[in-house]
Amino acid sequence: MACVIDSHSLLVISITNKLNEDSHRLQAFHMTCQRRILGVRWNDFVTNRAVADSTNLPSILSTIAARRHSFFGHIRRLSANTPAHKALKLAVDSRFGDISHQDWNRPAGRPRTTWMSQIVQNTGLTAADAWALADVEGATTHSWLRAAVSE
Repeated sequence: MACVIDSHSLLVISITNKLNEDSHRLQAFHMTCQRRILGVRWNDFVTNRAVADSTNLPSILSTIAARRHSFFGHIRRLSANTPAHKALKLAVDSRFGDISHQDWNRPAGRPRTTWMSQIVQNTGLTAADAWALADVEGATTHSWLRAAVSE
């Protein structure tokens, strides 16, 4: 019996959800699937590191981060009049401090974790820097992120 993670469902999760609360559960599910594929039982006392080394699969969280970055770059390279491009540009501008409505106030309470804050946290770049790097004409899926890491 094998466990298969539907790549479309994983992509939807990675784009739409923040994974703060569910990351441990998702990692545990990913490890359970790898153990089932390898036929490792709980009483075999095989560490998670040994299972991960034998499957050579990347961490589920790194896969999700890569897809999130890919989607960010895809939206960035859309034409400027596309609604998704406009929405992402507005999110980047608001994180940079350029708010279009001066009478706007942040709602009371703790600020929520946003998709843009996850991009900033995963890349280690500011939103404006990620926006500028993803703008490269003809950039491949992850080339803008690789350029940021190599700097």
